Amino acid sequence: MDAAWIAAHPDAYEKYGAELQEKLLRLAADDPLAIPFVRGFPKHAYTDGPNLKASAMDKKIHVKGIPKTNIPHLYQWDLRWGYAKFSADGFGLAACGPTSLTMIYQGLTGNTDITPYDMGRMAEEQGYVIAGSGSTNDLFIEMPLQLGLNRWEIPVNADSIRETLSAGYPIIANVGPGYFSRVGHFFVLAGITEDGKVILNDPYSVERSSKLWDPEQIASESRALYAYDKA
Repeated sequence: MDAAWIAAHPDAYEKYGAELQEKLLRLAADDPLAIPFVRGFPKHAYTDGPNLKASAMDKKIHVKGIPKTNIPHLYQWDLRWGYAKFSADGFGLAACGPTSLTMIYQGLTGNTDITPYDMGRMAEEQGYVIAGSGSTNDLFIEMPLQLGLNRWEIPVNADSIRETLSAGYPIIANVGPGYFSRVGHFFVLAGITEDGKVILNDPYSVERSSKLWDPEQIASESRALYAYDKA
């Protein structure tokens, strides 16, 4: 089994450096559905291109008990694009930004012509990626205009999150170090329940996407919040 192989061969990831090795092993431990990605990393890492014939992980992952929204849930470590080059750590570990924006694009337009891989390539070509740091905030401000979307920044507080989601506008949150990330992360706030809990589409974590969240916790760790609508 893949999990057993990973546990028996942690040294297979040493050549990528201690930090990346830790990220990969922690991802496998936290998200069982990411285990195939982690298992294949030593063989396929930094492949220059998508593997559209690979297993579509997002179609296999159904988060039970969470209300559905019109925003699809895509994962950056999906085997179709997770091994592609992106920033310093590769797509599966660093492309939370392009994957989040792809969810917004597909959900609001109904189009699936742009994949997370495509979004990542466009982000790199247009200078919205910093090697070793992932996506810049301009990705969420400038790129949407090219995609037929309106975007605006909302105040970083729980009331703004509630009001925006209740009006039907999804949000991308830029969070800093805290519960959601050790360094920083982007994810989608896809909707809100009748009792005011946030439906979270985290491109990195099935575990976090399997819970409903208090707007206060998300606001407390957010550095910026971007709302979207179809132009």
